[in-house]
Amino acid sequence: MTMPLKPARVLVAVDFGGASASAVALAGVLAQAFGAQLTVLHAETLEMPPYFTTAQIDALETERRDAQDAAAEYVRTFASHQTAMPISALIVDGPPAEAILRRAPEFDLVVLGTHGRRGPRRWWLGSVAEAVVQAAVTPVLVTRVVDDVTVRAFRERHVTLAVTDEASDASARWVRLLERTLHATIVRVPELAACAPDRLQGVDLVLVGLAGLDVTGRLSDASVQVLQGCPRPVLFVPDEGVPPCERRSS
Repeated sequence: MTMPLKPARVLVAVDFGGASASAVALAGVLAQAFGAQLTVLHAETLEMPPYFTTAQIDALETERRDAQDAAAEYVRTFASHQTAMPISALIVDGPPAEAILRRAPEFDLVVLGTHGRRGPRRWWLGSVAEAVVQAAVTPVLVTRVVDDVTVRAFRERHVTLAVTDEASDASARWVRLLERTLHATIVRVPELAACAPDRLQGVDLVLVGLAGLDVTGRLSDASVQVLQGCPRPVLFVPDEGVPPCERRSS
């Protein structure tokens, strides 16, 4: 028998921009609603020149540790402006997408911001979001900068949820969870129309069930359209794999 879904650990990735602020605010509400721990991750890459001497490498390592301590403090300050939830700051060395995907299996939900840009203008949380959604086995909530109305709906736990795919058991469990914890009102929409303006009136959150990748190993065109074009937060739920919270309770 499948254990009931009860997320215990939520990860939110930040780059300190406006979309990240919205991501922390929504992640804080969800962590509180679930009774989950909240971890805020920031990833940076520090290249070590191959020609450095041992003394220079030691000095750079010291600088790296000092920088990580300062970054962790900045993460805590940044998060405190968006949520009253206690957080753990996680500073990871490496490209953001790789860092998030490396840590994602330890969590039950990943939250991150996006700018939804295409081509060379995509900033790190624009292209990173697509890479994470495509590869993660953990559900991923992606958000742009959202207005106070949406944040208030989450905080007051009166969310309208547009559901585009409830075929998988994983999607259905998340729908029931959001109905229970956020008192979500469910609106059913076709995936391709999920983010059409006339479909989004009063909608606070869109849920998309990912029924696997296409033959090229990439997200379906419909999912990419939702990811790149939806102005509302979107929760992408993969239909394969068992959430860590269920593995721990089985």
